[in-house]
Amino acid sequence: MRTLATLFVLAGTLLVADFVRAENWYKRLTPKQTADEMYSLTIKVVPIKRASNFEGKDDVRQFLEFHVAVKPKGPSKDWTRDRHQSGEVRIFNGKDFISSSNVQMSQTDGAWSFSFKVAAKYAEKSGIIFAATDSEGQGAHYWFYLKDFILSK
Repeated sequence: MRTLATLFVLAGTLLVADFVRAENWYKRLTPKQTADEMYSLTIKVVPIKRASNFEGKDDVRQFLEFHVAVKPKGPSKDWTRDRHQSGEVRIFNGKDFISSSNVQMSQTDGAWSFSFKVAAKYAEKSGIIFAATDSEGQGAHYWFYLKDFILSK
């Protein structure tokens, strides 16, 4: 009987631990805070001097190219193997939603990177979110406003 009670306690503990582990949390990144104990993000912004539109005409200094590198650190290096990494750019014009798009990520030496371009006039309220989630979509979400990483001239 004592063995059965121990088994129930152990099973209950495992269920509680599983529920505690499976949760979503969000962290806003700023230029002064781009890392925590799990990930380190490097965010670089390059003004694009010329970008061709569909008519083949060049628009000058109206676009920004963002390069984001995500590197797991500490004990999360092993933890990230069981996670799905994804990124999504969300574009707003003030309070008006314009568009969202998943970013194509590449992986090199255990780190992920992605790049995207956006019109400078939409950088104020637009942002990016990087997520490392389990098979049920639960996990860590890091996000930032694009404007926060644009260097003032």
